[in-house]
Amino acid sequence: MTRVYTRRMLPLLSSALLCASCSTPAIKPASTEAQPQPQKTAVRTELARETAAARSRQIANVSYTLWFGLDEEHEDYQGRVVISFMLKEKARSVSSTLPVDFSGGKIHSVLVNGLEFTKPQIEDRYDGQALTLRTSALQNGANRIEISFTRKFSGMDTTGLRLFKDEEDDGTYIYTRLGPYDAHRVFPCFDQPDLKAAYELAVETPADWITVANTLERDSNKIDGRISRAFPPSPVLSTYLFALHAGPYKTFKADSSGIPLRILLRRSFARKADVHAWLKATGDGIRYFNEMMGYPYPFTKYDQVFVPGISTSDSTSFEPAFTQSAGAVTFPEEFLVEKTRGGHHKTRVGFVAMHELAHMWFGNLVTMRWWNATWLNEGLATFFAAKAVENALKSSTAWEYFHTGIKTRGYAADTGAGARPVDAPVPDTGAARKIFDDLTYGKGAALVRGLEFFAGEEEFKEGIQRFLNRFAFRNAAIADLIKHLSEASGKNLVPWQQSWLQTSGTDTVRAEWACTPDAKTGKETVTTLSLKLTPPDGTTRSRPHRAKIAFYKQAKGGNTLRIKETFDVYFSNPETPVPQAAGKPCPDAVFPNSSDLDYIRVKLDDRSAAVFSQKLKNIEAPLDRLLVEEALALSK
Repeated sequence: MTRVYTRRMLPLLSSALLCASCSTPAIKPASTEAQPQPQKTAVRTELARETAAARSRQIANVSYTLWFGLDEEHEDYQGRVVISFMLKEKARSVSSTLPVDFSGGKIHSVLVNGLEFTKPQIEDRYDGQALTLRTSALQNGANRIEISFTRKFSGMDTTGLRLFKDEEDDGTYIYTRLGPYDAHRVFPCFDQPDLKAAYELAVETPADWITVANTLERDSNKIDGRISRAFPPSPVLSTYLFALHAGPYKTFKADSSGIPLRILLRRSFARKADVHAWLKATGDGIRYFNEMMGYPYPFTKYDQVFVPGISTSDSTSFEPAFTQSAGAVTFPEEFLVEKTRGGHHKTRVGFVAMHELAHMWFGNLVTMRWWNATWLNEGLATFFAAKAVENALKSSTAWEYFHTGIKTRGYAADTGAGARPVDAPVPDTGAARKIFDDLTYGKGAALVRGLEFFAGEEEFKEGIQRFLNRFAFRNAAIADLIKHLSEASGKNLVPWQQSWLQTSGTDTVRAEWACTPDAKTGKETVTTLSLKLTPPDGTTRSRPHRAKIAFYKQAKGGNTLRIKETFDVYFSNPETPVPQAAGKPCPDAVFPNSSDLDYIRVKLDDRSAAVFSQKLKNIEAPLDRLLVEEALALSK
C-alpha cells in the first residue's frame, strides 16, 4: 500500500501544519527537495547530567509543534516538528554546539530560522543520536527549528512509539512507552526533565482510529479517506510525559468534578474487562486528591489506556509497566481482567490506579530537575496512593498491603552491598533507569510516611500544598520540598533529609521496661521505659525518629490482646527514656512501632516476645499483628 500522505510530509514544516480543518497543510516551498538519510541505528546512548545541565544554561522557553502520520501498513511513521526556544545570552560561552536529541531515525529536512540545511549538512550534523546545531548559527532570543523525519516503530521490548497488531480483532494499536531519555526515540527534542515544554499536536491516522494525546482533541477533519485530529498546546511538561496513543480502541466514559474520564481498550479485550469499578475508583480518587493536594486536578482530562504487550513481570521494579504521561496513563491489560477481583488483588489494583493518578501532581504538575530526585515522583506518589486507597476507596487493608507489598521490599533492598541512599548520585540516564527499584518505591514511600508522622499530619499536608502551588508546572529539587515542610511544621527538617535520604541502611529499636507493685494499691505500674536504638551494621550515626509505642493488655474475660495505651516519642540517641510512661498500669507486652509509622526494624524484649509468641493470633489490630510477627522472627 502506498501512503497517500507521503508527498505532504517531505517538504518543510510551516506554522499552519496543525490546521486539522485544512485538507492540505500549507507548506513553505523549498528550492530543492531534501533527500532522506539512511535509517540510523537506534543504539542506546545516555545523556550525562553535566550535558543536560549545560544545555539548560543555553536555552529556555521551549515548545513543540508536532505532526505525525500513522498507519497499520508500514513499519515506520512520519513526523514533523517545529521546535521553538529562547537562546540565552551566554549560551555560546557554555558550548559552541547545541544538540537536538533524536535516536535511530531518518531526517529528511532541516530549517533553522528560515535557512535550509543541504543534504551534506544534514549528513554531517546528524549521527543517529542527535542533530548538532552550531550556536554561532543561532540568534540570541527566539529561535525556530523545523525538522521532517521518519522512524521505525519501537519493538515491543523497547521504549518509544510501539506498534502492536492484534490477531484476534485484526486491529493495530500504537502507544508511547517512555522513561528517562526515551522521548527522543519518538521525535527530535531536548530530552531532559528540566526543559519543560508545551506540545501542540496533529495526528493523521486511519479513519476508524481514536487518537489520545496529553490534551483533549480540538477538532478533526477527514483527509483522503483518513482523519486528522488536532490537539491544542499542553501545559508545560517534561519530555518523558509526552503521550501519543492511537488505534481502534473501544472507549468507556465517565466524569469526576468536571474532568472527563476515559478508559480505552483493545476491541478484543473489552469484553473481558471490568471497567466500571475502575472508573468509579478514578473519580473517587480525583475528588480525594483535589482536597488533599490543595491544587485541583491540573489537566483537562484523564485517559487510562490499557495496552497490550506489557506485563508487571517485565521487570522486578514496583511499577515496571506503567507510564505516568500527563492526562493519558497506560496500564497493562491484566489489571482489568475480571479474575483479579478479590481481596489482595483488589487492593493491589487500587494501589496501581491511585499511584498513577497521584503522579498527575507528583511528577507531572511538579517534576524533579534531575533523576537523582526521583523520590519526589515515586516515593510521594506511592505514599499518597496508600492514603487514597484508605480514604477514597475505603479500604480497611490499605496499610497492611502497603507494609507487605511495598515497605518490606524496601527493607530487603536496604540491606547489604546493594543498598544505596534514596537520593543517590545519578550521573546519566542509564543510571536513572536503575533507580526505579524497591529502594525508591518501597523505602522511599515508607520514609514519606515516617516524615508525615515526624512533621505532624496537618503540618505535612500544609507543606505539601505549599510545595505544589509554589512549583506548579515547574521543576523542583528535594531541598525545595523539605524547605516548605520545614516552614509548615516549624521544625528544621534538613537533618531528617540528610539522615534518611542521603544514607542507606535500616535502624533497629528495642523497648526496655520494668514494672513494680504500687505501694498504695499493690497493682503493678511502669517504673521505667526506654528505647534502645541500633544503627545499621558498621555505622555509628544517629537518625531522627518518631514512633508510636503501644502497651498491650489481654482483655478481661477473653484472649484478645488490645492496645491500652500509646505514646508518641521522638528519639535519635542510643538510649531514650520515655518518662510519660512512668506510673501507667503495667502492660502484658510493649510494641515500639505500632501502626508502622516509623521506618525501623523492631527487636522485642524477652517479656513481650514471650507474650506475643503465645498470643499472636489474638492481637486485635491486623496491621500490628503483621508487625509483631515480623518482630518475633527478627528477635529469635
